[in-house]
Amino acid sequence: MRLDIGDRYLNTRYAKTLLRDNNVKKSIEIMKQFTTKSPIDDEQIDYIQDMGYEVECSYSYLRTKNYVKSFNLLSSLINHFNTFVEDQVNYLNF
Repeated sequence: MRLDIGDRYLNTRYAKTLLRDNNVKKSIEIMKQFTTKSPIDDEQIDYIQDMGYEVECSYSYLRTKNYVKSFNLLSSLINHFNTFVEDQVNYLNF
């Protein structure tokens, strides 16, 4: 199957569907299209900055009993929200 590279929505939906099937490697290959950083792998999923994808990926790791990677992704999500809150507080105090 060949996907349209320009359609971020459909590619992300397909990648999330692959995660629900616990196919993390193929899903990461699809999501590599959306990052300008160095080649992305399991350890750099948060560079994509798609929190919905990170949640699905962490659940996939939980289902496959890879608890360390799941914990790392969930910790990364918490850090994202902490950054949001800090930015809002700094904006209000400005």
